[in-house]
Amino acid sequence: LPGSSIEQVYDDAKEIAGEALRLSEENTEKASVSLCGKKTRALVRNSLSHPVQGLVKVPARMSGAETQQLLELDGTVSHYGWTETLKPWSISKLALKKPDPDAFFWDGKTLTTPFWRASFLDGSLRAGKDEGCLFKLHDRIRRKDVFSSPGNRFQAFEDRPSFCEPWEVDRNFETHPKELFTKARQEIVATGPLIFVVRTVFESKASKLVQDIRFYAFSPRIDFVTWCDWHERRTMLKVAFPFNIKAAQSTAEAAFGLLKRPMTRATPVEQEMFETPMHRFADLSEEGYGVSLLNNCKYGYDGKGTTLRQTLQKSPPYPEFQPVPEQ
Repeated sequence: LPGSSIEQVYDDAKEIAGEALRLSEENTEKASVSLCGKKTRALVRNSLSHPVQGLVKVPARMSGAETQQLLELDGTVSHYGWTETLKPWSISKLALKKPDPDAFFWDGKTLTTPFWRASFLDGSLRAGKDEGCLFKLHDRIRRKDVFSSPGNRFQAFEDRPSFCEPWEVDRNFETHPKELFTKARQEIVATGPLIFVVRTVFESKASKLVQDIRFYAFSPRIDFVTWCDWHERRTMLKVAFPFNIKAAQSTAEAAFGLLKRPMTRATPVEQEMFETPMHRFADLSEEGYGVSLLNNCKYGYDGKGTTLRQTLQKSPPYPEFQPVPEQ
């Protein structure tokens, strides 16, 4: 069905898509075994057209000095390793990099990695509410501060478009901010040698959001793994990243290419560009430096000044009219 649907449609789609994924993974596994033989202890595949290395989840029976145990958001325990470089379009035996036990240093407020120096709390932030914000992010390789003010900041707004609530965003939404999360608590759940994880739990009167900020020993990528138990009505949730980058426009992936949007609101046309669809990334770049927000889904975003914001949640009262306990 086109557009948004009711709960039963999503339930059916989840079941059918789940079965399709199961069959696909089963056939992929059979093909891998056929190519490499049953005696191979573990295989790793690179389906891309360029060499790659990265994080892989390994079975618990293969854990050892080259892997790291990690407590996931759902309470399960996983084991991870970092692969050696894989050739394009290849299937090969799993070979893991030897981790550096000194890759991370944490002093209680600031984390130092091979790529970053990240500060999590300072005098301008409110203890108990602003935990989880990145007060400062310094690029150690390029010697540049990435943020102009604290980043990864959740912002909530009243969401009452005059027409088609599930699909529209009101052009004046910024004039109706909401104080959503009233409490936040932060803890360190992993300290390396491959991954360092800062976990923050945010709570409102009705909802709960848990986020892991993951730093890596072998990659400058930072992951914001976020889970939300959402029970709000007519509330939109965004997350803001104010970058220390001077750019006239942002660039985002769309269905058939790229969309470029101005970072100013100087003309009537620009004022109407207050929300833009994005697929896998939105980018803000100046000459010689840039930052991209990557995601594994499809979100709206907006850019203004030097700040990019992803729209994470909307909560219209329809097309599913009846509130459900498991919302």
